[in-house]
Amino acid sequence: MINICDSHIHIGDHNKTINTVENSLYKDKYKVYSCLNKDVLLEQKDYLSKLKDFFAIPIFFKETLLHDANNYVIDFCKKNKKGIPVLCVDNNSTFSDNYGASIFKEHFLINKYDEFKNRSLYYDFLNDNNGYLLLHCKDSIRIKYVNELLSNFKNLNIIIAHLGRDTYETYPFINEILESFKNNERVLFDISTIHDFNNIKNALNKVGNERILYGSDFPFEVNNCKEYEIIIDNIMMNFNLETSERILNNNFERIKKKIYVRKWLC
Repeated sequence: MINICDSHIHIGDHNKTINTVENSLYKDKYKVYSCLNKDVLLEQKDYLSKLKDFFAIPIFFKETLLHDANNYVIDFCKKNKKGIPVLCVDNNSTFSDNYGASIFKEHFLINKYDEFKNRSLYYDFLNDNNGYLLLHCKDSIRIKYVNELLSNFKNLNIIIAHLGRDTYETYPFINEILESFKNNERVLFDISTIHDFNNIKNALNKVGNERILYGSDFPFEVNNCKEYEIIIDNIMMNFNLETSERILNNNFERIKKKIYVRKWLC
């Protein structure tokens, strides 16, 4: 039996999250509001109980105060020792050099590409610690932006969320970013929100089984948690044991050993 590690889970206050989804001024503009199922959110405790470890990312929206969201995740992981906080990148004024895990999340919804320098302290911290940036950037600049980060921060590793997919998860779009970074071992990919299994197979063929991470994107993009189980079952049925273990467990644990310092959770 393979112990499952999830590299992409969102954690937040349930009542505040549901209120935001239902009442936000942005709810008809951004997909993130419509693809969160509040019934799935309420299954959080049960889903987390089935995992060995997970990266805990704040639930965030356009209007989210990142400082508060990050603190919520830190407090959550103090109680749930399986969780490793992956805090959202904000701006230099909120940076603390006392972070215990050299991994952050950056997302185009709250981080603008052209405000690159405002986040420099976060990048410097990751660069100095051979850390990881979990990245979801805008479709139109994703390859250019990743190349710029890699060029400017020579020790930075990047985990591209969702295989770098577009809205409709088209094969050519995903294949382009896989081709662009297939020979760069500093670039990894998670398979969260990937529903077409052919895209996972292609990713393995392009970059190998040591650079692919299982992620759920909980609680987004599904109608119930059974859908996560189906994805996990498909991985174990379609790939040999070595590949399944790397995707579902070993690659996560390798990164965890490199980035995790428990001192801030004591």
